[in-house]
Amino acid sequence: MAKLGFLSAGCRESRCNDPLISTLNEDVFTVRRASSTLRDTVIPLLFIFMTIFSFRIPLVYNSLVLAAMGAFIAGFRSPVFWRKMGELLRSDYLFDVLKSYFVIFFVITVVLLYTVSSDITIFRGYISVVVSLACTAVVMVFLLSKYALTCADVLRLVLYAMCLQSLIQIAGFVSPDVLAIVQLFQNESDSEMLQLGYGGLRGLALSGELTFALSATYGFSFIILFYLVVNAGISRFSSYVAGFLLVIGSMFAGRTAFIGLAVGVLYYLSASGFGAKAFLRLGMNIIIVLVVCAAALTFFASEQTEALLRFAFEFVYAYLEGNSVETESTNILMESLRLQFDPTTLAFGDGMYTNADGSYYKKIDSGYARQILFGGVAFLVVCFVNQLAVLRVFLSSVWGGAQIGLRRMSLFAYGYLAVLHVKGEAIGYIKFVQVIIFMCSLALIHEFLVRRRISPDPSGECKDGPAEGCTA
Repeated sequence: MAKLGFLSAGCRESRCNDPLISTLNEDVFTVRRASSTLRDTVIPLLFIFMTIFSFRIPLVYNSLVLAAMGAFIAGFRSPVFWRKMGELLRSDYLFDVLKSYFVIFFVITVVLLYTVSSDITIFRGYISVVVSLACTAVVMVFLLSKYALTCADVLRLVLYAMCLQSLIQIAGFVSPDVLAIVQLFQNESDSEMLQLGYGGLRGLALSGELTFALSATYGFSFIILFYLVVNAGISRFSSYVAGFLLVIGSMFAGRTAFIGLAVGVLYYLSASGFGAKAFLRLGMNIIIVLVVCAAALTFFASEQTEALLRFAFEFVYAYLEGNSVETESTNILMESLRLQFDPTTLAFGDGMYTNADGSYYKKIDSGYARQILFGGVAFLVVCFVNQLAVLRVFLSSVWGGAQIGLRRMSLFAYGYLAVLHVKGEAIGYIKFVQVIIFMCSLALIHEFLVRRRISPDPSGECKDGPAEGCTA
């Protein structure tokens, strides 16, 4: 019988006897033996990895499309696959997410007509997100129906996928042969630009995005890590290994990831009540991870390693050498934020997103500034509401989000994206992060639907076994 929670640190007696777990285990369309547990872990991990990072694959466009095609072919002949598909398609969540993006498309169209602008390049990014979410839905229906994943399982898989990406970057850093293979699946222009501009320190990931989106996703994974630590969703040893790999991976991906680390720390302290024990425990764990990182970097000591440290911790070196925490990227960002908006632009925008040479309008990186320049403050507000729609399942107690402790994490995640929006377009726009939130939301809805079948309690809780009159 398929085993739910195969990714968990351990199966407590109460968890093993949970009617939800029993029902989900019986709700899959394949019977697997115990010897296939490893395969049942690796295959979902590969699907999650391909779905998140959507790296280039010849003939089929990218790995996300390939994952969706594979999931559809694998589940096509299963009645359970189609039943799960129907259940998720009937949920209000999918309609709300789709509606929120169509509102964005409608506002963009109105702005273009009002400003008599022909710059339609802004559509590209949002269409890419919508297509990615559609492909993700197919992948998740397959994983939920075949492997009976819970939301906690999906979060662990996401964390493991990020750790796997870190291992790929480390391998590419120490081995030119591995890097050459990885570059076969990257966008050639982005890869060459990063290799030349950063001396081989960036552009090492097996990913469709190699800069801001990748580093932002690493930052988001820190929040997931702290959530799993707080809710006993990961063993202590696994948390140390994951923390080490995330820190190393973030050094290659970009300093933006460390904003997510800071937000994750705040989440951990908030969830722990800001007690003295929480500070002490957190401090000890951070020291352990940093010691392991230092030992690993010492082992690979070289001029390239020193260059990596200078890139990742440029603000530290700047302070030690000149009593300043400025970095080149923050200086460029602060310069762009000095832009003055006239009242007409604030109200209606300029209807411009990119320049003729492909660069962003007025050379602005900040997401706040870009969206105001295009469609005014109203467009900025619409984008923030869109992000709330994507996070709706975590925020709403209707779906059980508050019951399993995800509401606090989602609020910190929303705050994290709002902070990142100062540096680049993050709210409703970073495809990798949107896909992760979407996957976890679908898993949570699936849990809710199964609980509703085994318990008449509107809260979805089932404490004493399947309720009378309830069909499992």
